[in-house]
Amino acid sequence: MPAGRTARSVNGPAHHNAFDTETTRLLCAAFDAAWETVLASGTPLEDARQTAAVRELLAKHIIEMVGHGERDPRQLVENALRLLPRSPSAEIEAG
Repeated sequence: MPAGRTARSVNGPAHHNAFDTETTRLLCAAFDAAWETVLASGTPLEDARQTAAVRELLAKHIIEMVGHGERDPRQLVENALRLLPRSPSAEIEAG
């Protein structure tokens, strides 16, 4: 990073635990894959607020898991998706 510039954490202020470029790519790829899975599932999201909340939940969980050392993209996606409540139609299809 150029002199005089500091990395910014997800929460805003400069932070000593900023992610490197490779890790940032991993975060983005895992988030994109998780979000595409949500969209492909056909699970209805009621409004923009719920959509934002689901996206935030996925992102925060993926960031947390990477912060704890997880680097397997598939595990990142699967674990993040497990946090989401299942819709009644998903329960019927799974049962």
